[in-house]
Amino acid sequence: MVRQLINKEDGASSVLIVVMMVVLIVFGLAIFSTALSNMRLADKKIAWKNEYYQLESNANGVIASIFNKVDEINAKRIDVATGFSEIDQILSEACSEREILYREDGRPNQITFNVADATGHKNIAIALEIDSNSDDDALKIRIIKFKEWQEHFEIDDSSPFSKCSPLVIAI
Repeated sequence: MVRQLINKEDGASSVLIVVMMVVLIVFGLAIFSTALSNMRLADKKIAWKNEYYQLESNANGVIASIFNKVDEINAKRIDVATGFSEIDQILSEACSEREILYREDGRPNQITFNVADATGHKNIAIALEIDSNSDDDALKIRIIKFKEWQEHFEIDDSSPFSKCSPLVIAI
């Protein structure tokens, strides 16, 4: 009789099937949550790129306006003082911070400015160097810095897991 009970294996395949189903469900949920988080990250990356390209477009528009004013100065359509007061006006309308540096002789030497997004958190810092050729008195301008930077931020630690107390195991 004991031998009959030991060799009886009814229901073992059912237990194996239930265990396999549980394992497959756990793997399926893990794959689903990974795919969902990847999709959210991709959406954030697309939004970040769109914001950056919009900011870069704004910065390039300001740079183009400055180059156009320098071309007008070089073509003698306007004088240097008027041209740089117009450049300062362009910068004041489009930029959060700006500075025009002058040499000892009163000629402009460098223009630095920041172009910010609508929230003011993302910026592009730009520096333009201005050389004046003594032969024809023409101004030459070139970009010496074009750098994206972001305001400092505090990490939002509102995750429910961050408020858990440490696990203490009593022995």
